[in-house]
Amino acid sequence: MPRREIEMLILANNKQWNAVKTLIDKNNSNINYQSMGGEFSLLHIAAMQGNMKATACLLNRGVDKGTKTSTGVDAAHIARSFAYFDLEHMLNSFVPEEVKLAGEEKQIHIESDPPSS
Repeated sequence: MPRREIEMLILANNKQWNAVKTLIDKNNSNINYQSMGGEFSLLHIAAMQGNMKATACLLNRGVDKGTKTSTGVDAAHIARSFAYFDLEHMLNSFVPEEVKLAGEEKQIHIESDPPSS
């Protein structure tokens, strides 16, 4: 049983994101873990809460922003349904800081912060 991952989901549900961040950074935890039945991940919970900082933290640690619930809903859809449009924009436009172009050795840097509204 993935105890650390379940603990992180419980902490996230209780809006204890600093504790979640500590667990992610100290342990090799699966940040894409979904609750039983393929329901919510940490990113889904952050989207439901409209938490931009938690979302940015997860994105910067490599969370899969395309993960869907068992009903086919991703975090951007959740953000939109709660009218967290800035958060939806962040999720839809996020590109990792370093992107390696196919066939090239050169790396380019892309600003990952969304434009302010």
